[in-house]
Amino acid sequence: MCVGEVVRVREVLPGRHVVVDGARTLRVSLLALDGPVVEGDWLLVHAGLALERLTDDEARDALALRAGDEPPDEPPADGPSADGLPADPRPDAPTGDPT
Repeated sequence: MCVGEVVRVREVLPGRHVVVDGARTLRVSLLALDGPVVEGDWLLVHAGLALERLTDDEARDALALRAGDEPPDEPPADGPSADGLPADPRPDAPTGDPT
């Protein structure tokens, strides 16, 4: 399991390193990424290494999930049941209607 951090690049430094703003300011290695990284890019960082460049939408969704929110503009995978709770994925699950 990767316990990465979603961060935004604040400053690009020589030697393929960047300074980012996340929960704290870090110096991050870019050795695992292809292509240039520019100020304002979103990165997934683990143990001081940038693992992946994220789009604005991916970063927004990841940050929302970590905050305990549903990603914006996306319904729950199974949709809510009549009582507002997520639907039970079991095929033989009770419907919740006692009659």
